Amino acid sequence: MKLPYKMTFLVFVFSFSMLMGCTSKQENDLNQVIPLSTKVEGNLKIDSQEVEPSSELESEINVYGNTSGNLQNGGFAAIQGDWIYYLREERSDYWDEGELYRVNVKNGKKEKISDHAASNINVVGDWVYYCNREDSERGEVNEGPVYRVKIDGTRTEKLSEGDSSTFFVVGGMIYYLDASARNIYSMRTDGTRVTQLNDIKTWRLYVIDEQIYYISSDGDIYKMNLDGSGKSLVYSGNVSDLSVVESSIYYYEGDDERDEGPILKMNLDGTGTTEITKDNTSTFRIIGDHIYYSIEEGEDDLAYIYRVDLNGENKIKIAQGDIGSIVGDWDYYYVHYAEWAELERMKWDGSEREKAL
Repeated sequence: MKLPYKMTFLVFVFSFSMLMGCTSKQENDLNQVIPLSTKVEGNLKIDSQEVEPSSELESEINVYGNTSGNLQNGGFAAIQGDWIYYLREERSDYWDEGELYRVNVKNGKKEKISDHAASNINVVGDWVYYCNREDSERGEVNEGPVYRVKIDGTRTEKLSEGDSSTFFVVGGMIYYLDASARNIYSMRTDGTRVTQLNDIKTWRLYVIDEQIYYISSDGDIYKMNLDGSGKSLVYSGNVSDLSVVESSIYYYEGDDERDEGPILKMNLDGTGTTEITKDNTSTFRIIGDHIYYSIEEGEDDLAYIYRVDLNGENKIKIAQGDIGSIVGDWDYYYVHYAEWAELERMKWDGSEREKAL
């Protein structure tokens, strides 16, 4: 039986997801850094209603509130148009600290949106959706009731009472994992029409196109439609994380003692397993034609980022660090010390590092 979240005493990364160009739907890699926004001309259709865009609302709005890869690592940042929305913690001693900020990628202007310590950040239209860790009933890492706040910070609403551990905003709906029941639910973006979608204890969920992939607490992979119909077992194993690319599922299997393993690949029907890496990892991401993953090395067990082709060839060491998500050229991550954590960022190629305040 897996614990809801993993902890590391070295580096815990939450970096921002990268957006490029325009798209009308998410592509076929659940963890891939992909364009999530679409150009809108004239009126906007938000939460199934057309509205005139305000001066604050970007002319480029997200279709998906965040990427799966970003959300599986806590979802501490999301991007829409020229603004990155992120959890700001100068020095954190507790997981319920921090504030929700945004920074303009063009001029560097920073604005505080909320006093809440936010995780699982999704941005769609003129709303930022997040879990409020300060309001968590369970007090677990990155969990809390679902809230939303206007992108200019002028209005805040609480959408759910119980804690959520992961959620996705897409198509006027929120798909979330109830942290206590460990079941998947959906609700409208205003918090109404709450519907339970599955009854299997769930470890992780991923929303891609018109389907939800999810990993049970026993490590099996399932999929279903967005309304909860069409449930099917894809693979029975001890899977910890996955990514779908075209006709293949990339994944790794851990165990109760060490939640890590080599990266594997199989067909969408669960057949034809192939080993991609010999290295054991607990975090990986697929970006374009490459797999990025981290492994611990040396006497101090420091984490290093590696890159290989999708077939496992041409292995290259990138930099010291861990895998999360990326925005532009930067990787934002926490460095954890004995009693506190500090936010830093580095260029994705490892060439520059600095504190991110």
